[in-house]
Amino acid sequence: MSTQPSRAIQTVQVSGPDGPVTIAAGAILDAMTAAQFAETRNQVTQSHLAGEAPVYRCGSCHGPVFVTRRGEGDGSNNARLHFVHYATGEPCEWRSGASKVVNIGGRKFDGRQEGEAHWNFKHRVAEAMACDKRISKIVLEKRIYGNESWWRQPDVSGLFGTRQLAFDLQLATAEIRTISGRNTFYEQNGIAHVWVVAPSVIDQLERQGFQDLYLKAGGSIACLTSAAMAMSRETAEMHLTNLRLIPRLGDHTIFCVWETDHVPIDALIGPIGNRAAVGMAHFGKRLQEQLPSEARHAIQQIRELVRGTPALADFAGEWAVVSKTAHGRSVEKAAGDDVHLAMQLLRAVEALLTAPNDAVRATCTDQVNRRLGLLIAARTAASWASLVEFLLRAEPELKAALVREHVTRLRHLQRYATRFHLVEMHARMLAVIFQRWAFGLLAQPPRHAPTLRG
Repeated sequence: MSTQPSRAIQTVQVSGPDGPVTIAAGAILDAMTAAQFAETRNQVTQSHLAGEAPVYRCGSCHGPVFVTRRGEGDGSNNARLHFVHYATGEPCEWRSGASKVVNIGGRKFDGRQEGEAHWNFKHRVAEAMACDKRISKIVLEKRIYGNESWWRQPDVSGLFGTRQLAFDLQLATAEIRTISGRNTFYEQNGIAHVWVVAPSVIDQLERQGFQDLYLKAGGSIACLTSAAMAMSRETAEMHLTNLRLIPRLGDHTIFCVWETDHVPIDALIGPIGNRAAVGMAHFGKRLQEQLPSEARHAIQQIRELVRGTPALADFAGEWAVVSKTAHGRSVEKAAGDDVHLAMQLLRAVEALLTAPNDAVRATCTDQVNRRLGLLIAARTAASWASLVEFLLRAEPELKAALVREHVTRLRHLQRYATRFHLVEMHARMLAVIFQRWAFGLLAQPPRHAPTLRG
């Protein structure tokens, strides 16, 4: 059950079919997962930097707002999540408390200028690059110019073959506008770009400024370790240690841990969207691999059944098998929560997103709207609105498929915060049944830092 925190900005405006719609801040924030929060921060920041219409506006003054967390601490505590005004803007009665929000974006060198550790780390990365004969023209702190005379100055850069290669090194958290701005610049200009953290900060990866880096990249972030340096020398190819989030099926819940692997630079320089897709797919695959064969078989049966419109009683036995392994809720509780309607929608959205041609896509679009119509007409509709919001954020193309009346109904359901978000309560089961969204539903900073050997 989500808490009902006291927030300075109580409502926000979002776009609706007939213009701006005012919804409760809690309807957006209370059920937001760590991965959703990082993606929303990135989306809001990109929109702001590009001068586009704000994703969210304050419900009182209608000025643009962004999302943040009060301090660091427990990343799973959504009571800390808040909408906050930008520093510049019109006075607002809800601006009170904004000055108390800790800047979780960037804590560079504890208030000092670049230190010796950062200087040494840059040279160490340059040394690893020099091991690779494919990398040339290695320089420190050189501006790279892109379109329209925009430029960025990475810590270390060079040429990987004929392609520009840039490294930004983090010995402290970075601001979200810095992260988003650099990611956008390098991607738009076709420049291979890698964020690299130092081994000295791997015990701080739960900080939001680091989460903004690796959750945007599908749960992975690079680190130059002693083992990676040794491998770079031995193979004459630059290697980095790839830290990657994976799920762990425990005795009582599903939690996240760090997986480490030493990989050649080739594996890390694709577009960030591609790297994110690979990371999310890996997360879902690792979750599936831990399930016993009887649970995997039951999942296949459930997925086949929810192509239609069954009641949960029609696959109660299969649900019980999967629930025992994935620590889900009872058949009775799931039936009372209308989980079958949520699963029918997810199955329909899956089909739409993988439709092979326009004709099939049109049929799938109709199916999505029928399934969504059933869910938002149910007595539990308000408690499932956050699932629809999750899908719209995870799959941007879905928005164009929804009929006008369903979007209007969704925004109506979000006018008030609800005490229960059923996507939270059933996240583990939905994640194991629908692997596509396992990362978005379950990914979160591990409690323990990665173990670096070598």
